[in-house]
Amino acid sequence: MSGQRGGIRSLPGWLLGALVLLWGLVPVEALACPSCTARAPESPGGAGGLLLALMLVPFVLVGVGIWAARRLMREERASAPVEQEHP
Repeated sequence: MSGQRGGIRSLPGWLLGALVLLWGLVPVEALACPSCTARAPESPGGAGGLLLALMLVPFVLVGVGIWAARRLMREERASAPVEQEHP
C-alpha cells in the first residue's frame, strides 16, 4: 500500500484548485440527465429572428452613438457665443 498514490490528494495544490474552479464553472443544467432537461425545439422563425437581432444590435448601437455625437455638436454650436467682426 505504500506504493499507491493517494488519488486526488496527491495532486499539487494549484492543480487541485484549478480543477475545483473549473468544476464550479460547469452549469448545473449540464450535470442533469438529458431527459430532465429535454424541451421542445425552438421554431426556425424564432431562432432566425433572434439571430437577426443579434447581428443588427452593433449597427444600431453605432448609429445611436453617431446620432448622439452629432446632436451634441449641434447644441454646442448653437449655444456658442457668436463673435462679431470689427472693421
